[in-house]
Amino acid sequence: MNSLTVFTEFLLMDVPGSQELQVLQEVEFAFLVVTSFDCCVVICHPLHYRVMITLNLSSQATAGSWASGLLYSAVHTGCMFRLPFTKINVIQQYFCDVPQILRISSSDIQFSEFVIIARYTHGEKVDIYNATTLTQFILIRLSDLPKVHYSLFVAFASIFQVTLVGNGAILLAIKTEAKLHTPMYFFLANLSLLDIFCPSTTVPKMLPNLLTEDHSISFVGCALQLYFLVALAGTEVFLLAVMAYDQYVAICFALCYSVIITKAHCAQLVSETWAAGFLDSTIHTMSTFSLYFCKSNLVNQYYCDIPPVVALSCSSTYVTEMLVLVVGGISGFICFLITLISYVYIISTILKIQSEEGKCKTFSTCASHLLVVCLFYGTVIFTYIQPSSIRHSPARDRLISMLFGVITQCSTWSSTA
Repeated sequence: MNSLTVFTEFLLMDVPGSQELQVLQEVEFAFLVVTSFDCCVVICHPLHYRVMITLNLSSQATAGSWASGLLYSAVHTGCMFRLPFTKINVIQQYFCDVPQILRISSSDIQFSEFVIIARYTHGEKVDIYNATTLTQFILIRLSDLPKVHYSLFVAFASIFQVTLVGNGAILLAIKTEAKLHTPMYFFLANLSLLDIFCPSTTVPKMLPNLLTEDHSISFVGCALQLYFLVALAGTEVFLLAVMAYDQYVAICFALCYSVIITKAHCAQLVSETWAAGFLDSTIHTMSTFSLYFCKSNLVNQYYCDIPPVVALSCSSTYVTEMLVLVVGGISGFICFLITLISYVYIISTILKIQSEEGKCKTFSTCASHLLVVCLFYGTVIFTYIQPSSIRHSPARDRLISMLFGVITQCSTWSSTA
């Protein structure tokens, strides 16, 4: 790269008027969704319009539209201008836009195209000059012993089906039973959704790998798998903290519970947990796949995750590792602290109850959630918080990841059922 000339400016062309300028930008897309919802409420629920569409909600929707548009643009801009431009500096357009800038890049633009594929669908191919850039990854099996592959396939297929059926049954029960339409079960329904989606990102790819010799996954497929896995795991971290807070209010402030935890408050908390989880994943996925991969393409895991993918990079991984440590570490620590403090107050309140029956009854309401928290944080700590100076067994890492990705979700619904 030392002999290449990096451009510091671009030349814009005088393009005829037949070129169509895109008017709708990211913020306007978000506003269209908001205004469509507003029209729906006006027409379908006119009597409840002033109750549903308040000034506070309007302000939040407007701010969310601007924020999402700016974030969307920041992601695309970051994807484009991390690329080296060493060919020509003439842009075939009278303004700077994504497709035209990508065409003059001298490196692999696969990930940048993947990020903007929802917006730009020109289908045009751009020459790739870096011949060593990876286009696919190879996932390893859970076990190197061929004799146990069929047994593992049957075992994990059964666990996966039980997880889907069990969490689906919880969702169906909460949906159909009016007595369960409470904040606690609303949070539990979201937890069941996460426990359905999370193993669904890894198990369907893992099962065929046990029986076939083709263990490859495309670059985009790996990025998508990592994105949804980190997003769902992050959402579950935030949701467990919210559920701990809900248990704290229910036990420590039982008389004020219905005033503090309202339906609107529940919906806001849940939407914020999902948004925070996917925003967190966007940061980590962008950081991970902006690296250059020119070493081995063998991922030392049966699914794409941040540590094994980053280990394959031939460029500096300092920023990516710091993002995992700072962004993931701080958000995870805050959620863990909220959960811990909530349960300190919960246990303290339970111990003050005079009757043994009252203690047992109160503790039983939060025991299942406490078990889920211990299982989840235990596997996450062993998976992601490992000192780099300690050499870990790959087999043990795969076992812990298996507990995190499959067994924990199965135990969640069984403990809450």
